[in-house]
Amino acid sequence: MCSARSLEEANESCDLALVSSRLMECPANARQPLRSGLKHNLWDFCYGGGNSDWGHMGKNKILVDQKPTIIVVEDTALDEQLTLAAIGGLGFEVTVVVARDGEEALKFFRGAQADLILLDIKLPKLNGLSLLEWIRTNPRLGTVPVVIVSNSDEPGEVRLAYERGASGYVFKPTDPDAYLRQIKAACLFWLRARLAPSSKV
Repeated sequence: MCSARSLEEANESCDLALVSSRLMECPANARQPLRSGLKHNLWDFCYGGGNSDWGHMGKNKILVDQKPTIIVVEDTALDEQLTLAAIGGLGFEVTVVVARDGEEALKFFRGAQADLILLDIKLPKLNGLSLLEWIRTNPRLGTVPVVIVSNSDEPGEVRLAYERGASGYVFKPTDPDAYLRQIKAACLFWLRARLAPSSKV
């Protein structure tokens, strides 16, 4: 049944598969408002929450405090949940930090090291393109891959993201399974397949 209440009940059950299934019962034009209305409680309540590193997901430990580090900047609850699920399925341990608005992300970036940044564009307080410009002028983060993950595929916005230094641009699919595949593929490429610049001379 397609309703905000049925999605909220699924969210409260800590079952991402059920949330995804309920969402797919809705017409395509109704999904985005419902996605935006979901709370972050699947992350906050079930997995410990906050913008610090994951310690566990359910009973299965999925990361320890070691490299590589992925910074996720995302303000939409379900998109955050899907991104974290995709990262959890990479098959190797990572450290994940989550920021939910631009100012929170900027505060973290000022003292952070990262191996990959997944960055939404439409963020509260400070938008993703402004953050991207700051990242590209920062000596520590200037060469870190920044992949834009956005629900906009407008050509001008895509071009602007690349002009400001985006390493890649992923359009958010409405199908949760496709979303998981896209994020997982991006992470695998930027963390494992590419040849990164060496710090050695």
